[in-house]
Amino acid sequence: MITLENAFIKAQFQEKGAELISLYSLSHQLEYLWSGDSQYWGRHAPVLFPVVGRLKDDTYTYQGKEYSLGQHGFARDKEFTVVEKSAHHVVFQLTSSPETLAVYPFAFVLRIRYQLLAAQLTVTYEVVNPSKKQALVFGLGAHPAFRVPLKAGETFRDYQLTAKPQETYQQLALVAPYLDLEQARTFDFTQPVSLASELFAEDTLILATPEKTAFTLVNPKTHLGVEVAFEGFPFTGFWTANPEKMPFVCIEPWCGIADTLDASGDFSEKFGNNILEPEKDFQRSFTIGIL
Repeated sequence: MITLENAFIKAQFQEKGAELISLYSLSHQLEYLWSGDSQYWGRHAPVLFPVVGRLKDDTYTYQGKEYSLGQHGFARDKEFTVVEKSAHHVVFQLTSSPETLAVYPFAFVLRIRYQLLAAQLTVTYEVVNPSKKQALVFGLGAHPAFRVPLKAGETFRDYQLTAKPQETYQQLALVAPYLDLEQARTFDFTQPVSLASELFAEDTLILATPEKTAFTLVNPKTHLGVEVAFEGFPFTGFWTANPEKMPFVCIEPWCGIADTLDASGDFSEKFGNNILEPEKDFQRSFTIGIL
C-alpha cells in the first residue's frame, strides 16, 4: 500500500490496478471514498483501459483477427510498478506484455500519476505509443466511487449533483450494456439534481460533456462532498451498484465508451475510441476536490 499525505488529506493506493483505495479528509475526519464492500461493489476507483464499458459479446476485431476482452478492460486487475514516489505524489506504470498482447494487440505504456495539493487530488493518465509503425487504439476512463451519505443520520436523498457549466447536456441512451445513439435525449443540469434511484434507471446515466466540466456531489445542508473537475473527457458516467440503498455514487470521466447497438466490432471504428500515432503520447487529468 502506498500513502500520500499533506495537512488536508491522506490518500492510499494499491499496486493492483494502480487504484485509489482511500481518500480521507484530515480536516473533517471523514473518509470520502467508497470502502469496496463486496456486498455492493468490491472496488473503489478502478482505472478503465483499454476499453470503457462493454464490447458486444465481449469481442472485437482488429486487422481481421478476433479478440476477447471483458468489460472495462484489464488494467484494473494488473499489477502496476511504482516508478516515482514522494510525500505528495506517486506514479504507477503498466506496460504491454505477452499476456496483454494476446487480448489486445498493441504495444503501450500506461502511467497514472497522483498528486496532492491542499484538499485536492489530481489524477493524470498518460498513454504512450512506443511503436514506430503501428497506431495505438484505446479507450480510457476513471471510475471513482464516493460515499453517500458521509455522516450518520443522513440519507442519499440529502445529497445533490450539480454541474459546471449549468446547462442542458446531451444524454446518451443506454440499453444496458450498449449505447443506442438513435435515441435523442437531454438532461437538465441547469439546477441542482437531487439523488434518487430514478437517475440510475438505465444502470448508468451517461452524458456528453463539454471540454471543461466539473460535477459536485454535496449535501447542501452541510456543504460536505466532492467536486470532480476535468478537461478533455468527452463522456461522463454516473453509477451506483444499488439504487435503492445507494451506498455510493460514481462520477466517471471517460475518454471512451461502451459499444453501440450497431457497432461493427472493428476496434479501429469503435465509437469513442482514441487513436494515438506511433511514438506519440496522450494525457488527460482530472481533480477530486474535498468540500
